[in-house]
Amino acid sequence: MKSAVYWHFESKEGLLAAVLEETATAWIDGILASVHQTGDPRERLSRAVAGMRDLVETRPALLRLLQSMLLERTGENAETRAVLVRVFDHARAALTDGIAEVIGIRPPGLATVAALVLASLDGIFLQHQLRRDPAELDRLFGELERAI
Repeated sequence: MKSAVYWHFESKEGLLAAVLEETATAWIDGILASVHQTGDPRERLSRAVAGMRDLVETRPALLRLLQSMLLERTGENAETRAVLVRVFDHARAALTDGIAEVIGIRPPGLATVAALVLASLDGIFLQHQLRRDPAELDRLFGELERAI
């Protein structure tokens, strides 16, 4: 069994990176599927923000894993860095497309705005880990949605 794992993934790090990429991609694709349901663009934006909030509240282990891999593994492992770049790029592209749809145009710098939204999600996650205050979570995600 161990040899089969190493044949497919070369290392434990490769297995972890594959699981992380699959899990994060499934989460992003799930939000996209929800967003592309019926409704006006503002309703779809609200569903996207709700999907981000759901990640913070119900799947914090995924965010902790992403952050710990980023902080601890990317300096020494190019494969892990490549996986995290793909996950981030996929999330940023999904946000960029969604925002463009909501506002009806694709202005220059929109990918940077999407990257800032992802950075805000990280910050909101850290605040929630510290405070565990649902009212603060309401406020932060409300502000994020208004900012978008």
